[in-house]
Amino acid sequence: DVSNFVYDLNLEYDGDFVIDLNGNYLLQTIDVLKDDKLFVRFSDENGSFIFDSFNFKNQKSLIRPIRRRKG
Repeated sequence: DVSNFVYDLNLEYDGDFVIDLNGNYLLQTIDVLKDDKLFVRFSDENGSFIFDSFNFKNQKSLIRPIRRRKG
């Protein structure tokens, strides 16, 4: 229900932004984190998503995006 976004560089993008994640991994990650809020960020432009407990910041979990086939 809550989303905070901080980005320090210029970003101009027009279109849909879609990231594919394995739903089972996402549900397992959310279930394990013992907090009512999550902190989610990119590790880098080609890397994993880092999920963590928002309040405790001691339960890091990584999920790799699924690469779509071109075609």
